Amino acid sequence: HRRCRTRPVTPEEGLRSRLRISIALVLLVATHFAYAVPQGLEFEMREVVRSVDDCDPDAEGCSNIALRYPQILAGPSPWSQQGLPELILGMVAASGVGGGDAEVGEPEAEFEVFAAEVRTFRSEFPEMGVAWAIDREVTVLHADERVVSLMLDEYSYLGGAHPNTERTYRTYDINTGDRVQLYQLFTPAALAD
Repeated sequence: HRRCRTRPVTPEEGLRSRLRISIALVLLVATHFAYAVPQGLEFEMREVVRSVDDCDPDAEGCSNIALRYPQILAGPSPWSQQGLPELILGMVAASGVGGGDAEVGEPEAEFEVFAAEVRTFRSEFPEMGVAWAIDREVTVLHADERVVSLMLDEYSYLGGAHPNTERTYRTYDINTGDRVQLYQLFTPAALAD
């Protein structure tokens, strides 16, 4: 039987619920695998922070975008060296205002889409005076000789009634690039329990 709430979920309750689910998924992956990045996958974090009209990103009223992602330096397979970097760059540019309109491999292009949208909003609604923000990060949670697990974490405020948060997890076969589903990580006997 399903239980129905008689009151709306507060933003704090929703955030706590999403946080509990995120922690449970990370613990599940961490307990199934040795939580370490193997020597075969090497990366460094890259950060692109830009503000519209060159304002101070920490100043009130400044619209800005921050993109953080791993830049792959070496990998144990051809896909991890070519396909994985493209996938990560696609994740960086695939959500928020740009909706994936930016060219893969050019996170700076995502900023240009963002800045154009902010300027359009300001010209159509000058009385609003609202600062927009996108903070998007892709993290390598786990990598071994079989799989690589990534997390996309995003906060965005695009002039609406409230900001939005999103956390997405993806796991891929590190050799082929095939998406690995959660059920594929367990034996049939474990799934039957």
